[in-house]
Amino acid sequence: MEIVAAIAFPIFIFLLPLLMFLPLIPGMPADEAWLLRVCFPFLSPFSAVLWFIVLHRLIAHRRSSYLHQFLVFAATSILMYGFVRLGIYRLG
Repeated sequence: MEIVAAIAFPIFIFLLPLLMFLPLIPGMPADEAWLLRVCFPFLSPFSAVLWFIVLHRLIAHRRSSYLHQFLVFAATSILMYGFVRLGIYRLG
């Protein structure tokens, strides 16, 4: 069971930007839409770093540095904090 969780969580984080369009589909249960809306601001920095690593590996054909990964994480965190703080993205 631990192996399944170890595989499922990175896949969930990797697909998180695509899953954010699911609440727009009519007929989706309110609980699931609420969960996705709450998870997005907190997990999007991790998703951005994962996408950065994959794209950097595919485009530059080398590993990305930890400094660049941290900068992507910090920038995404600040952006999501700003969206929530300004009311552009609402959690509830």
